[in-house]
Amino acid sequence: MDWTAIVAEHKIQEAMEAGEFRNVPGAGQPLDDSVLSTSVFDRFTNRLMKQSGALPAWLELQREIERETRGMGPYRQRALDSIRRTRNAATRLRIAHRLRTEHRDRMDIVNTMVLKYNMDAPASLPRLFRTFKIKDEIETLENEIEASMDAANLAESHKR
Repeated sequence: MDWTAIVAEHKIQEAMEAGEFRNVPGAGQPLDDSVLSTSVFDRFTNRLMKQSGALPAWLELQREIERETRGMGPYRQRALDSIRRTRNAATRLRIAHRLRTEHRDRMDIVNTMVLKYNMDAPASLPRLFRTFKIKDEIETLENEIEASMDAANLAESHKR
């Protein structure tokens, strides 16, 4: 800290102890974002976006990433359940192929969105998302597909 910051901090501390900040209008309320912006353009843009209910592009992207990621698990589970329930081996293979393709495509889409989010979001924010490690994810998926196929084959052999 430089000496001006130390003096300023000392003066603020003295004023707080003397009670000069009690009963300040708006105490305890959130600050108006438009006041915090430095440029007139930023204040105008923030106010306009707030009034219209619009979000910055990076926040929209954050919601999209969360929505897409949440949807992957249930889709994957439904497909694996279908593999286990289906009696026809050819149909199981088609479901497994479609699951592999769709899952890979969704991971690619999410990874692209995460990279864009990381570039567009303010640098002061922590990075909320990590890209999928596609090789590891595909390996896990293959193991799950194999287990589902084995379960379906076992159930089919017991029915005979």
